[in-house]
Amino acid sequence: MDGNSFDALFSTGELQILKVLLPCLPPDKRGTLAIFIKLSELLRAMELFRQQNSGELSKLPAPSSLDELLRSLSANCPASKSKEFSKMNDLIKQMNQMREMMDTVQMLQELFPDGMNMDQFDPSMLSDLFPSFTTNKDQKSNKEAQNGRMDE
Repeated sequence: MDGNSFDALFSTGELQILKVLLPCLPPDKRGTLAIFIKLSELLRAMELFRQQNSGELSKLPAPSSLDELLRSLSANCPASKSKEFSKMNDLIKQMNQMREMMDTVQMLQELFPDGMNMDQFDPSMLSDLFPSFTTNKDQKSNKEAQNGRMDE
């Protein structure tokens, strides 16, 4: 949710017009109009809260994720705070990546509870999984096969 949808809930078209006209007034009259606008919005908010069954407040969309919440906060605050929310969002993304890596490690530990014995590891098993992967043994046999064809 951005700040505008919240403000629009408690404002009216007439109040929005008054906000636009506010800078056109003489400086000594602006304060009175600004207070009138805010007081009108406050009264409307109090009315909406009293009428809980109106459903107006339930129309405010909640952020669907923490990422969306931080982006919304960042977009609706001063630049100095915006940088802090961006850093928090980056930190959370890094933590999620670390969690994914830990999940992968845990899955591998479940697949290989005794660990991988490198003495029994056959690198050619990887060529079955990854066709572009070749071992030294595969490279030697390929060279021998090519040399054998050249001799013919």
